Amino acid sequence: MLKNWSNWIVLFFIQFFGWKFLFKNEHFVMFWYKNVTLTYNHIVYYFSSKFNIPFGEILYVLFGVFLIYIIINLFNKKSYLKKNSLLFKVLFYLQLVYNSLWGIVNYKNNFTFNYTNLKIEVKDLKVLYYNSLDKIKILRYELGADDKKAIDFIYNNDIYLKDIERNLKNLQNESWVNHFNIPKNLIVKESFFSSILNQFGVLGYYNPFTVESNVNKYNSDLKTPFTTSHEIAHQIGFATENEANFIAYYLGVNSEIKEVQYAANFKTTFSLLNAIYSQDSIFVKNEIENLPLGIKTDRDAEIKYYKQYEGKLNDLFSRLNNQFLKVNNQEGVVSYSKYITLVYLYNLEQNKKANQH
Repeated sequence: MLKNWSNWIVLFFIQFFGWKFLFKNEHFVMFWYKNVTLTYNHIVYYFSSKFNIPFGEILYVLFGVFLIYIIINLFNKKSYLKKNSLLFKVLFYLQLVYNSLWGIVNYKNNFTFNYTNLKIEVKDLKVLYYNSLDKIKILRYELGADDKKAIDFIYNNDIYLKDIERNLKNLQNESWVNHFNIPKNLIVKESFFSSILNQFGVLGYYNPFTVESNVNKYNSDLKTPFTTSHEIAHQIGFATENEANFIAYYLGVNSEIKEVQYAANFKTTFSLLNAIYSQDSIFVKNEIENLPLGIKTDRDAEIKYYKQYEGKLNDLFSRLNNQFLKVNNQEGVVSYSKYITLVYLYNLEQNKKANQH
């Protein structure tokens, strides 16, 4: 039995680099995901989905209290080594559980778009941008929104989830997507910590320990549909932020609900402008200045709403989250490249299908 805390530090790093090595083996990743991660998810979700309260947040609070207790007791010289050993044991097993349930999901190969040596030119992004802009112009008109007022959705979570479930079944039939799991009775929970999430600029998050998709209940109307789909995308096996965004885009543009379509296309329109900016900033500035009044109203309302929560906590969390994502085989919060690439490839597929008919 390991009693020396230094031994636990060594084991921690052996495990850390061991996982990094195993993550490179695609066969191991899929074997572990299907036999360990999914088995755990099925069992835990069976219980957690029966309640609307986010149990994971209760566990986080209890775990936080436990960690504080250990840290405080570290200053007790009589129990220093014992408590120190306990702390590193906790970190060792936490890493084991995290990588088994979520870390490994970051390394799944989820898409098989068959385009080799594809180079996306800025002119291609502009075409996609104009198509997306045209869609939100039409959708905003069809929704009957006042151009001088921010768009207002009639939010119904049950209807959203039924629509998502229908589109997930369609997604399973797409030739370019690999294995993912659709749970029975989709559920998204409002976070107890929504006020705190606002201060950190967090719209929602997925808890892999309790298999729960949690959203910030104070999200704007425009953010709510996309965030809901994004967190469910994490839950069904798309771990990276860009891939979850793409699944949310797919669910949005194929939705039967116009407000959900509008939210997905609205986000993508401005994500495309963001991607174009580095190569043609004048074009982007011109487009923003000449946006249709209604769309400009919605954009200004979004900026104003979330600006009130900007601050040091928001900036700190963004930097920490950026590093966390990179450690977990992701591009970071400031990168849209893979999301835009997936959106572009999907639209190529759709155009190819249309030309075949």
